Amino acid sequence: MKTNLRIGEVLMERNYITQEQMEQALAYQKEHREKRVGQILIELGFVTEAQVLEALAARLGLEIVSIGQMQVDLTAVRMIPRELAEKQNLLAVGFADKSLEVVTNDPLLTHVVRVGKIALKAIDHVASVIGRKIRYRVLGEKQRACEAPHNARKRDELRCRTA
Repeated sequence: MKTNLRIGEVLMERNYITQEQMEQALAYQKEHREKRVGQILIELGFVTEAQVLEALAARLGLEIVSIGQMQVDLTAVRMIPRELAEKQNLLAVGFADKSLEVVTNDPLLTHVVRVGKIALKAIDHVASVIGRKIRYRVLGEKQRACEAPHNARKRDELRCRTA
């Protein structure tokens, strides 16, 4: 999986943005360093969230899924500690082989997190906490993880929402 993606290159390859639009976004980012380029391109109206997600998912070989059409295994949900799931915006939904299946809004779960003095990719940190490999998929546009899934005793108690 290629993790050093440049979202602008991916979007330009798909003819979603022009070089000039990318340059505008990079100039804007110099003053707003806390924002990702993809987020800036969306805010400037150059692309939609769906275009960014689709481009990233395709490049990374990830599947885009709809949370409303998934069967969520509550045993899987409880595998990831609630605080960690909320911080990384993840929802475990099931098991496949020896892996935990996870959905997220962030196709780039490769951002670095600090655990004490150690720097890990977010997805690797979650895997180390739960002691399993993780297979993750991307939630489609305007979908967000379920609220309070760790307290749910039945699937219909999950409160999933859209943004």
